[in-house]
Amino acid sequence: MRVLVTGTSLFFSRVLIQGFARHGAEVTAADSSLISTGKLSRFTSRRLRTPSVAKQPEAYVRALVNELERREYDLVVPSFEEALLLSQHRGSIEAASRLLLPPHATMMTLHHKPSLYELCDRIGVKAPASIFPRSSQQLAAGVDRLRLPVILKLPLGNNSLGVVYASQVREVLERYGELSQAAARWEVPGPLVQEVVTGSPIYTLMYCYAGKKLGEVIYRPLRTYPARGGTSAHRQTIVHPEIEQITRRIARSTGWTGFLGFDFIEDERSGELNLIDANPRPNPGLTLGVLSGIDWAGIQLDLLSCKVPVPVPPVADVRDRSWILDFAWLLDGGPWDRGWGSRLVRSEEHTSELQSPCNLVCRLLLEK
Repeated sequence: MRVLVTGTSLFFSRVLIQGFARHGAEVTAADSSLISTGKLSRFTSRRLRTPSVAKQPEAYVRALVNELERREYDLVVPSFEEALLLSQHRGSIEAASRLLLPPHATMMTLHHKPSLYELCDRIGVKAPASIFPRSSQQLAAGVDRLRLPVILKLPLGNNSLGVVYASQVREVLERYGELSQAAARWEVPGPLVQEVVTGSPIYTLMYCYAGKKLGEVIYRPLRTYPARGGTSAHRQTIVHPEIEQITRRIARSTGWTGFLGFDFIEDERSGELNLIDANPRPNPGLTLGVLSGIDWAGIQLDLLSCKVPVPVPPVADVRDRSWILDFAWLLDGGPWDRGWGSRLVRSEEHTSELQSPCNLVCRLLLEK
């Protein structure tokens, strides 16, 4: 049994590598770095250096296909945003191996925030009030429908990148203009405008097959980096029946296969849950899932063998931390959220808070 794991610069990719190796699989770690978290794992059997998925996506896919054609692999497992690219080129990938992902159009339905919120509206899942103006004139005509303050963000952004806040109408219009210009330069869709929901974040990660949930972990971030809604640096599992029902509904309605994570906010005023974002790939909940008894690798290997995996119930009060992100959180100002580290990064990169989310995420996480 051979498994090719991509995106292995991610700190949580080692969990996937270790899981498959413990089941007897030979695991190849693939990314664009000479040295990475996955490649340093003692459970890795082979190391593959690829072109940059951010800068050379076509060359990246060719490199993977060449590897799959040279050696027989039973499964390709993406660890991060490259899952979208692999799904887009699934014909080439699946000609040589298995790829447990939904169709590309389905992935984009959840990755693209406006279509995610449209899905939420159709199936009765609450999300923050939002508008998707195509111009500053449309924004000026519709902004009075939203309660200030608002958040402006790019539909395909993540990790708090490409996100700005505004508390006055004039500021909303100015920020929208700036972010629209940046989006045009990056050739990505323009920003949406959304009411700010204040409260406690809750994150999830589940693995599904054909719309059936086979394992899920739900957790509260005790710390995040960046502090204002970034990746969880220290986290704890919880049991949350309402979220379990919501994620099951979304999995069923999309016929989802593969990893899928969600970001919720529990409104501090009403207590209502708001779905903020969806991530069609693994996230830091991988480690928490393993600590909670979920065998992510075993689930996928069972599916390859045509076995029916037994769903694993969530376990509460399990904790995990990412030491690098925890240190970054402290550098950024810790509980005071001063933003020191973020400003240092922006200064070194000669950029602004409107830095391209796609480029920056890929540079920092996929090409370390």
